Amino acid sequence: MMGVAEWFSGGIVRGSLDACPERKVDWLELFFDLFFVVIISQLAHGFADNPTWGGFREFVFLFASTWWVWIAGTYFNERFKFPGTANTIFTFLQMLPVAGMAIFVHHGMGDNFVPFEVCFLTSRVLLTLMWLRGGLNNQHVAPLTNRIVLWFIPALTLYLIAIFISPPARYIIWVAGLLADALTPVFAHTGIKIALPKFGSGWLAERYGLFVLIVMGETLVGVVRGASEAHTVGFTTFIAAILGLAMSFGVFRIYFDFIGRRNPRKPLWWMLTWSNLHFVLVMSVVVTGVGLLRVVQLQDYWLADDHIRALLAGSAAVTLIVIALLETTMQPGEGPALHPVRSPLFKVVAGMIAAAICAWGTGITPLPLLVLLLALNYVHLLYHPGWENAEAKE
Repeated sequence: MMGVAEWFSGGIVRGSLDACPERKVDWLELFFDLFFVVIISQLAHGFADNPTWGGFREFVFLFASTWWVWIAGTYFNERFKFPGTANTIFTFLQMLPVAGMAIFVHHGMGDNFVPFEVCFLTSRVLLTLMWLRGGLNNQHVAPLTNRIVLWFIPALTLYLIAIFISPPARYIIWVAGLLADALTPVFAHTGIKIALPKFGSGWLAERYGLFVLIVMGETLVGVVRGASEAHTVGFTTFIAAILGLAMSFGVFRIYFDFIGRRNPRKPLWWMLTWSNLHFVLVMSVVVTGVGLLRVVQLQDYWLADDHIRALLAGSAAVTLIVIALLETTMQPGEGPALHPVRSPLFKVVAGMIAAAICAWGTGITPLPLLVLLLALNYVHLLYHPGWENAEAKE
């Protein structure tokens, strides 16, 4: 039976200094991710109901808060593991405030700001205490964990102050807290020499890939919800739904063919860049789902709609350009043989074309818009096998 000391210990550091341990994402981590899926679904539906610049700002603000809770918990769980049932208990404790965030995320910058941010702050305080406990139980990493805790405190203070301040100042203070949190890994690791165990081999790619896959489900939800809520379901509705599903599938293939199987470069700056690019990518995928929902709901597919063009073409541009940038952060020698310049450049050009459509394609109606964006996506799937075949011939 587990003793009291083991229950309240800070866990042990995962891995070794000499090798990258093989560790797969476990079922508990995947269950934890489902709470974030609920939040993201709520955010997508809220943005779909208010596809304006104000709605977009609210979406980005709440999404950034949600992303930071997920990524902070993810990295902690990779650094430390708890014995036996303690792992389940502490993960469940992390789930409780996240569940609260899911409840209050609707109107999270309005009437529900205070309860949403209290849940967010509770999650951050809990994780900060867990970092402190991790250092107490593992003295060889205590200098680093203590610095992480110290750098978390200014952000936590800003979050607490924001709760008692009236808008719009509260939002500015909250964003300052998010920036302070995001910079914590940089400042905490600067000027300190501690040999930390390596992350599990393939763990980062798998962990982020699974989360991206779960979020991509929102694009499918957008198509299905749009078709089910359409005023009349006719032939053009089915065509729009098929094109929407094809677009979702194209984004899925591009990510997992070019990015999903590869790890980032080892230095900290590359890893942070890789992680932050995923933040933008996941957000753009959610916006794609919002655009697909609205386009399938339309009654007249031959009437230009500026909101739909901005959502679909804008998110396609961001997705393609971010995937191109992600390619430059990949560990050399992993995945398919792709040209280090031509492959990302090809995606940047396609992304710029999508951006031009977003900015100046005012006369393009929804169905032709979907066809154009599909072409910009699927051209990479034709390009990609050619490089793999070239590698095989060599």
